[in-house]
Amino acid sequence: MPARPKPRPTLKPKPKPTPSKPKPEPTVSKSASKHTATPTQAKNKWPMIRVPYQTTAFDVCGLFVECGEENEALAVRDVNVEAMAMITEAPMATPTASPSDPNGHEHQNEKRDIRTYPVTFAKGNVFTMTNLDYPSAPQLFNSPAVDRNVFTYKSNKMEDAAVKNIKRIPTAQEMVDYVTEHIVELQSIALFIKDVTSKDKSLVTFFKNRWHKALPANTVTSRPHKPHYYTEGMTTRNSLNDLIFEALGSDNNLHDFVMCEDSINSFKMRMWKGEAPMALTTYNDAVTAAMKGQLPSSAYMSALRGVVAVYRYMSDPQVKSRMNEAITNVEIELQNVQHLTGTNLQTNLAKAWRTYMRDRVADIGTDGKKWLQARIDHTRPQVVATLTKYQGMLKNLKHKETTGTQAQINRYAAQQNQEKTRLTREIAQAQSDVTRQEGHIVTVRGQVAALTAQIRPATGTREKQLKADRQRKRNELLREKTKLVRLKKALGKVTRERDELYSNSVQQIVDNLQKDQKLLNIYERAIARLSMPVVHSGSTDDVPGNLLHGRP
Repeated sequence: MPARPKPRPTLKPKPKPTPSKPKPEPTVSKSASKHTATPTQAKNKWPMIRVPYQTTAFDVCGLFVECGEENEALAVRDVNVEAMAMITEAPMATPTASPSDPNGHEHQNEKRDIRTYPVTFAKGNVFTMTNLDYPSAPQLFNSPAVDRNVFTYKSNKMEDAAVKNIKRIPTAQEMVDYVTEHIVELQSIALFIKDVTSKDKSLVTFFKNRWHKALPANTVTSRPHKPHYYTEGMTTRNSLNDLIFEALGSDNNLHDFVMCEDSINSFKMRMWKGEAPMALTTYNDAVTAAMKGQLPSSAYMSALRGVVAVYRYMSDPQVKSRMNEAITNVEIELQNVQHLTGTNLQTNLAKAWRTYMRDRVADIGTDGKKWLQARIDHTRPQVVATLTKYQGMLKNLKHKETTGTQAQINRYAAQQNQEKTRLTREIAQAQSDVTRQEGHIVTVRGQVAALTAQIRPATGTREKQLKADRQRKRNELLREKTKLVRLKKALGKVTRERDELYSNSVQQIVDNLQKDQKLLNIYERAIARLSMPVVHSGSTDDVPGNLLHGRP
């Protein structure tokens, strides 16, 4: 029986694939076709521009305050201003330019040697005073009798107004920035005479008739009270004028001199006279220039630093002792008035002098602190206003740099870059001008230093010629420094325009202004701790001759 054929396998039909669910299409808003870019989508790499903050002091000498040994006696000439013992808010008169002084910096072409100047009691009632010559800075330490006390800033940092005594002769390059310092300023004599004659009118005739009258040599040598520097062999002075000025310091009396950095000396000199340490218009202009970015904030901050430094300098033990010693020297010579002139005065000039100096030094301390506070109070609102301005600018720039379509932001970036390219070219030219001018200053400063070094061993005609040559070079240096500031302002102006293009650089401007606020706070806190040294009280009625005062 044939085999039965195997049945064919039944083919199961393949199941039809389950159709996949269609993906839901995204909901398209009406504005989607515009391809809106959010801030996170529209990111550009913006230029990083560094905005430096000057942390070192600004050179104010000759630019904002008159500096140099030539200035001290010029201050004495100006004792006829009204309210001399009071700092006012009135702006100082603008100095008049002259062929020898085209920038209008008064007093820069004056000699340092012996000077004669008028003291006005009233209109048409004038008499003259003459201070004695004294060694210039490079010559001060030629004498072994002079202790090497040399005062300058402890550092050049803006927040540091500390003063140090380096106790060494400055190098030739450093010597350019130092002056021989009368701790009791020469102008004190004229200021005292104006004060005492305002209280005792009979003294006007005495000073006019007796101040310069020649005294017999034996009368001078036999005077009962002699200052500590007196020796039998020293040059005999033959007038009240010469005896009194010698008590403050001269070629004969070197004991109380120190050497001082010239800007500290200049701030002190102005304070002693009762003037604003820096002319208010000068200070205010520096603040305005800093707010505009034309000058660093250190330009005006250096005035605050300089005034604080005066207090620190005057508080040094070596300076305090010499101040009191010089005051006592004058007092001793004033005790000799009756012996020298044979005149019985209603006013005891020796006692009046000490009282005047006690009050004068105290007033200097008070007025200086008031000036500091007034300048800080003037400056702080301007910093706040400028800070507010740049915080608003920062917000606006950030918005422009992150908001809009990518195409819009790219167009904005291109515009800013085009402006940056233009300003960068201008900055390069302005920086080149500044660098070239700085080179000129280095050259002229070197010439001043060389002449200063030559003065030290010089005498007679050679000394006078070298000093005249040095003064001409100092005038040239001042002109070059004045030009440099003008060029720096131009550089600062165009640099600030570039820095205002991008948020990252404006952020740095904001940061720098906040640093200014902190520095102003530092100086404001310092005011409460400032004080001038106390003038010793007591009369010299029983001061013995040849009194030698102790020193630390």
